[in-house]
Amino acid sequence: MLAVSASTGSDVTFVACVQLIRLVLMLIAAPVIATLLTRRASRRQESVGV
Repeated sequence: MLAVSASTGSDVTFVACVQLIRLVLMLIAAPVIATLLTRRASRRQESVGV
């Protein structure tokens, strides 16, 4: 993405900042989402009786 922005004359600093924010948000959100999905799956298994 940075190579494309550099070659097209876009603001490379802005693109790098947006990508960094996206990375940090995913590093925070991924464990939370995984925990929620795991809890949901375990509740579903308990209700089915497996």
